Amino acid sequence: MLTRSNQDIEGATSQAQSNSAAPMLLVVDDDPAIHDYLDLVLSAHGYRLIHASNGAEALGCYQSRQPDLILTDVVMPEHGGVALIYAVRAIDPLIPIVAMSALPSSNLAMVEKIGANALIHKPLEISPLITVIAGLCQLCKSTGMQKG
Repeated sequence: MLTRSNQDIEGATSQAQSNSAAPMLLVVDDDPAIHDYLDLVLSAHGYRLIHASNGAEALGCYQSRQPDLILTDVVMPEHGGVALIYAVRAIDPLIPIVAMSALPSSNLAMVEKIGANALIHKPLEISPLITVIAGLCQLCKSTGMQKG
């Protein structure tokens, strides 16, 4: 179940940035409903989005588009989030990666050990997700790591 409030979406427009300056996020999930929902909410918060449905597709998007942050599901068919995190970390040890999963926390300890900067549990709650994304993007911007 996806959770959001009108306040999350309506309040976002005041925070929206110009498209050319907005951080670019690569959203990776095999569920089209997650893509639709995150597109609505994150776009309203001023982020530009690239979408991929599995880790292999995401790796290609990463290499061609150079996003500022990766938001990936952990469990997906055809090259899941764990394999994606390993592959991206081999290329870029600094890009922020946020992992999403409905698995219990006890099953996800390895996600942060292999390189995810944060873990967000499904069902998604927008306020914590925006806080994490904004914090990581701000950190990258303040340290000069932002690419977009």
